[in-house]
Amino acid sequence: MLQFSGVSHFEFKSWATNFQNIARGDIIVFGSGVLSGLNGHAALVTSVPSNLSGQNIGDIIVDQVPNINREPETGIKLSAVISIQGQPAGYHKGYGLSDADTKTLTFKNSFGGGNILVGPDKFGDLYAIPNGSSKDYFVGATVTIKAIDNQVYQGIRRRYQEWADDDDEPIQRDVQVTGNATYEARFLNEYDITFRNKYSGVSGNPGIIKVNSTTKNSPHVEKVMEPNSVTVQANWHVHNGIEYTFKKWLEDGSTSAQRTFVPTTNKTYTATYTGKPRAMTYYNLRVNTTPGQNITLSWNVHPNSNVTQYQVWRKVRPQGGSEGPPQLKATLSRNTTSWVDNEYVITDGYTDDLVWYDVRAYYSTEATYADPNYINAFGETNTMVRAAEDAEDISPLPEGYVISAFPNPFNPTTTLRFQIEEESVVSLIIFDIQGRRVKTLLENKKSAGVYDIVWSGVNNQNQRVASGVYFYRFTAIPANGKERFFRSGKLVLAK
Repeated sequence: MLQFSGVSHFEFKSWATNFQNIARGDIIVFGSGVLSGLNGHAALVTSVPSNLSGQNIGDIIVDQVPNINREPETGIKLSAVISIQGQPAGYHKGYGLSDADTKTLTFKNSFGGGNILVGPDKFGDLYAIPNGSSKDYFVGATVTIKAIDNQVYQGIRRRYQEWADDDDEPIQRDVQVTGNATYEARFLNEYDITFRNKYSGVSGNPGIIKVNSTTKNSPHVEKVMEPNSVTVQANWHVHNGIEYTFKKWLEDGSTSAQRTFVPTTNKTYTATYTGKPRAMTYYNLRVNTTPGQNITLSWNVHPNSNVTQYQVWRKVRPQGGSEGPPQLKATLSRNTTSWVDNEYVITDGYTDDLVWYDVRAYYSTEATYADPNYINAFGETNTMVRAAEDAEDISPLPEGYVISAFPNPFNPTTTLRFQIEEESVVSLIIFDIQGRRVKTLLENKKSAGVYDIVWSGVNNQNQRVASGVYFYRFTAIPANGKERFFRSGKLVLAK
């Protein structure tokens, strides 16, 4: 309880001229009639700011009974009382207030900053005070304190754990004033660790990245509570048709795709990659299947707009031979979706050559090509192309094999006469100048001898073909297993 020095009354001081001299233990009065015994309001000063001025007068701390039949309130800012009661009329000097009747409580956060909630105020609410604040309370008073969880200080999120003096107490607690005391709320830091990808020439940070063995979309913010560790792994992955292979971490140059560490602050880790286009086999790269047609590759346009061209590669393993080296056959623009190999035609099975093809996309952003990824087809050399280039095939047939055409030029018919010296499987096929099969005149086994085959200028559908240049291909495969023989020649169908 308050103790006084025996004076018979409390000296009154006018507020307007004497507020700078107010001290702990003085009684502030409100209302113009309070000196005449009329209704008014009073509050006991328990703490006064140092260097009191008109700017910080509202920070004076008081105790009061706000209204009749209301519970006393402690630790209230004067500014809150003024907002209800108006400006004070003055104050009475509280001679003889004993320091033994008040104690100082100090409130702290373990991270050295932020705020703590104390109270209650005149409205029964808690209010925030800065870390390290001290307040005077009467002995026996009950003060409510509450730690503020999840507050951000110096850019780092702080998560409440316990009270230093009693780890069993809840985040909000009541304390009884018995002596000077310090109440510290303990926190752990929660770090925001950002993981992201960076692709050359691509805006933003798309793609995926693995954090603690779970695949996440980039960018991803992982919240890590001290002292826990976090593991990140930059994996090979595909984004917008480009295969990305990890290169290094941008921040420190580490080339280890997986790393585990214990954070000590918020930080960003950026995985950089080398990108190359995905193989065109993922975009419906295919080959035609109709025997006799030139081998034709088809595909869908690559989905990445920075794929600007395609290379067509071919390698061949002749029947009974070994695989030859890859050869670049063509370079095509982005929107091209097919290519015809005029040097090979499709066959029904493995009759001559096994031919592999690869269409490699070019990614202009990083100047990279897709890795090789071949598809194959069974085919044989289209000798019509060679005949077109050479005008006439003058390579000699082995002795005993002869073929000729007469008349040539012709209209409407020509006779192809051939001679074989032993039983053979014989084919005689007409092609147009583009290498497309027009008419199959013969595909059968023949005994040794001389034969005449007439072509009347019609196709396999018995339709008359246009005048122009055509080619015959004559093939004979001896029944005794000897090497096959073939010859091609030019035919001119006159108008």
